[in-house]
Amino acid sequence: MKLSELMPADRLNDCADYFGYLYERWQDEKQYEDFAQYVAAMSNKLGGGVSGVVMTKRPWKIVFVLNGQKCYFQRRGQTIEYGTIGRPAPAAS
Repeated sequence: MKLSELMPADRLNDCADYFGYLYERWQDEKQYEDFAQYVAAMSNKLGGGVSGVVMTKRPWKIVFVLNGQKCYFQRRGQTIEYGTIGRPAPAAS
C-alpha cells in the first residue's frame, strides 16, 4: 500500500513540507537545540494513528507505523521523498 493511500493528500503534503522545514532549521540550530524536540515536533505533525516513530539525522529520515504499515519521509538532495516499507503487518485476531 502507498503512503498516499494511507494519508490524505493535504496532510501528506503538509507533513512533507514540515519535514523539510525541520531539516533546514536543524542545520541552523543544531548546536543549540535538542534533536528530541525535532522528533517530538514531527511526531505531533504526523498526528493520530502513528506509532513506532524513529528519526535520524544522517540521513535525515523518519520512519513510523501508520495503520499497521511502516512508512517514511526522507530528505535526499533537495527533495523530500516518502513511501512505505515492506508489507503491512497482519491484523490482530
